[in-house]
Amino acid sequence: MSKSGLLRIRDLLDIRDVAEESRELGDHVEGLQSHFFPSLARLVGAEVSFGGELAGLPGRPRKLGTPVDSGLDFGFDRKGWDRALELLETDPKYSSSLTQYFQRSSSAPGSALRRSDLLTNANWQRSREFGECFVVTGVDHHLTCFQTIPGTTGEAIGGIW
Repeated sequence: MSKSGLLRIRDLLDIRDVAEESRELGDHVEGLQSHFFPSLARLVGAEVSFGGELAGLPGRPRKLGTPVDSGLDFGFDRKGWDRALELLETDPKYSSSLTQYFQRSSSAPGSALRRSDLLTNANWQRSREFGECFVVTGVDHHLTCFQTIPGTTGEAIGGIW
């Protein structure tokens, strides 16, 4: 019998522990994110993580603050991540996976969705995002999750693992 895709109590406790550890770091957003995103990557078995805050959602996302990443020193190419950040600033609609994520998650904020939940393999492999960012970085399949920031309009925090 295969493992269930449902969260176990241990998973929920691990997530709670990561959130508590992150809160203990104080109000410095970049410090909190520098702990939070790699810790979540470890929990989901991801080697690399990219995260931060976005504004202008859902239609024209742009970064807020300083994005964070982890795991790029394990054989992944930073140039792809840098290109993704550049494109986010110059062509906010370049990211077909983010566009699909925010359309799909609008009814369930904070959902974690696999790339294959967002785009077919054919559409993904034809996308600018895949060719200019993910291929260069060395990442293909990924998990995306963003949560709206309370008290804001069109802002969220989240990442890609």
